[in-house]
Amino acid sequence: MISGLDRAALALYCQAVGRLAELETAFNGAVERYVVQEKMEYADAVYAASYSVTPSGYAQQSVIVQLLKSHREQVNRYLMHFGLSPAARGRVQASNHVQPTLPGIEPEPSKSPFAYFSPGPRLIA
Repeated sequence: MISGLDRAALALYCQAVGRLAELETAFNGAVERYVVQEKMEYADAVYAASYSVTPSGYAQQSVIVQLLKSHREQVNRYLMHFGLSPAARGRVQASNHVQPTLPGIEPEPSKSPFAYFSPGPRLIA
């Protein structure tokens, strides 16, 4: 369950996922342009979209690929923060505490899963 304290982290996660989707769409569009306009094979088009040649003749990773990498890492960190990655999911423990201040959640009647025992008589030795 997500509390009000997690609202900012959840918003950052949503923004990172949105930006990652936009970057993936832009990268795929660049690859498609190479395939259609330059008549390149798909693998060659991916390489052309991934690297650019510097004025000195060296291949350099394109900015969009660098941004994709950093946003993928960022989304992965947020997934671990919320227990949504496979490794983090194994560490999540269910809570028995109801947060009645969250909208749409009615507090349950006070029932305890534990039996109440009366103190009863004590034997004094």
